[in-house]
Amino acid sequence: MASLDRSRPRHTTAIVTDGSRARYRVQAVADAFAVLEALAPSSPVGVSEIARRTGLQKNKAFRLLATLEELGYVQQVQADGDYRLAPGCLSIARAYLSGDPLLEAAAPVTRALSSLLHETVFLAVRSSDHAVTVAGTAADRSVAYRLEIGALLPLTRSAAGIVLLSNEQTPVPSGQDPVALSGLLEGVRRNGYFVDSGMYDPGCVCLAAPVKDGPGGVKAALCVAGPSERMPAAAIEATLIPSLLEAASTLNLPPAGRSL
Repeated sequence: MASLDRSRPRHTTAIVTDGSRARYRVQAVADAFAVLEALAPSSPVGVSEIARRTGLQKNKAFRLLATLEELGYVQQVQADGDYRLAPGCLSIARAYLSGDPLLEAAAPVTRALSSLLHETVFLAVRSSDHAVTVAGTAADRSVAYRLEIGALLPLTRSAAGIVLLSNEQTPVPSGQDPVALSGLLEGVRRNGYFVDSGMYDPGCVCLAAPVKDGPGGVKAALCVAGPSERMPAAAIEATLIPSLLEAASTLNLPPAGRSL
């Protein structure tokens, strides 16, 4: 069964911001993170390819890599001179995974829902122009939708992404036509879920429901994914959607950013 794929190209030199934050943007910092993101889907990667993925000049990409290497966030593969992420990134990731109360609350919810439905369950949040999986439980079956924490999903072509875009407080990614997405987003706001039948991954069905953080706000997407032959329309309506919505409601955050 196809897994959530971290090897898909990611071109994210543009960061989604609102007008109040854009004026504080430090371009050098944004460029450094673009380099790290270019290494995340697949590595080792050479300087020329990193420059292509980020849109940076090759010389600038090299200087950023040298700085990140000195700081312990990338390392050079001696055999061919390509670069890969270094253990310094892991310490930051661990701090996030252990410090977010939503992830702590999500762990037993994903386990319980996966045990009930016998399908893979995961939680995704928005990161720039992608949805990224941050917690999950794999299905207890030999054939299942495999999950990787940190997998990247397109915002406009995945159930998790569409649900995250239904957040009324944040804009759609730059370069996207809001009108083209309006019907899908209104459907999520009206029904409380989205069903992806092969839009992102042919042969797979993924259901997503919002985890809310106030009126109109969506903090995360709780998702159930499995092969289409195990998820016919009748089962989706009768069992999967009600179970997903009930589980997602238990993770809704109090308004005004109060802790769980």
